[in-house]
Amino acid sequence: MLPESPGILAVDDDPNLLRMTRNVLKQVSEDVDTASSGKEAVIKCISRRYDVVVSDLDMPEMDGLELMHLLAHAYPSIRRTILTGHTESEYMMAAINPGRVHRYLTKPWPEEEMISVVNYAVREREEITRLRSFIDHLSS
Repeated sequence: MLPESPGILAVDDDPNLLRMTRNVLKQVSEDVDTASSGKEAVIKCISRRYDVVVSDLDMPEMDGLELMHLLAHAYPSIRRTILTGHTESEYMMAAINPGRVHRYLTKPWPEEEMISVVNYAVREREEITRLRSFIDHLSS
């Protein structure tokens, strides 16, 4: 049996950037889904399991930080990455901490960097899953 491909959700309100992000993420996993808003992303996370969520920061209605904050509370094992045009470190630190964002990439992001960041996130999620299984096994 082949290992399951990690589930990755890309979120961006710009259809061109969403398509570009999806194409890059397809190099990491065959299982890449997209959402054009934070609200759509939440609905998708309710209906299925994702290992990694990569979201734009600046979106209308529910921005990427609000999405990450919600996911951090509802689905803490999802690895969360923000894409942003902001480069000010104070702003990004204030943004990352409340949403418990694991990584952020500034736009324009090099393709190789996104692949590396998401591969690392996938490995983190796999390790968390293995540790939880081990702990469950020990406690049974």
